[in-house]
Amino acid sequence: MAINLAELQKTTQHPPIIVLHGHEGIGKSTTANGFPGAYWLNLENSTYDFDPNMVQVPKSYSELLDHLSALAEQQHSFKTVIIDTLDKVEIMMTEFVCASNGWKSISDPDYGKGYGKRSAEFQNFWNHIKAINDRGMAIVIIAHTMITEIKDPILPTYDRHTINIYKTENAFIRREADLVGYCMIETYTQSSDGTRNLATTAGRRVIKVKPHPAYDAKTRKAAMPDELDMCADAILQYYKPNRPQNKTETKKEE
Repeated sequence: MAINLAELQKTTQHPPIIVLHGHEGIGKSTTANGFPGAYWLNLENSTYDFDPNMVQVPKSYSELLDHLSALAEQQHSFKTVIIDTLDKVEIMMTEFVCASNGWKSISDPDYGKGYGKRSAEFQNFWNHIKAINDRGMAIVIIAHTMITEIKDPILPTYDRHTINIYKTENAFIRREADLVGYCMIETYTQSSDGTRNLATTAGRRVIKVKPHPAYDAKTRKAAMPDELDMCADAILQYYKPNRPQNKTETKKEE
């Protein structure tokens, strides 16, 4: 079909897909809890020190997909989906892929076939995420951090704080997400006796959002500073309010 430029209408931008990663106990879940109308998928079965709006604890990868499908297809008033954590998604997904193919381990098949199958399933998982996001819901994905050795062809080898999932899926989610934030406590070093550096902090928690060799971070919002206070409001001020668009609502508006 030919496109008539005179008839084109401006499309609205979708709500953000956000990934927050950091070490345990840093405050990632507390930050995510500040997003409006949250539907929590508490895969870690964690006990929170706050009262989330709606919490569900899927026991398997298939059950997780069922929740995501329901959010994409059914009528509801939730505005944000929170997945806690991406690490657990990968574990569940690995178990699912291995069980579906009769493997004891994802590394059993030759030539990396197991990892390839899991990458294909990760694309299926992401399709579910996109279906929810296209409906008008924000996505907040929580992940832990691991330290990875980076072998750069230009620079000497160095360490980097990366999202704690396999390298292929790590690259995929960093490419597809709108915001990847590295959550940390501001830390400084000081010399105690001239020979030893001690780490200290004033306790301020921040989210690093601009790319840096030391950690995975990314934002598509040029106006964002290099770091934000670790709270939902600090992120939300850069995004317009969103609300889910149910099929019945769409018909009424038409």
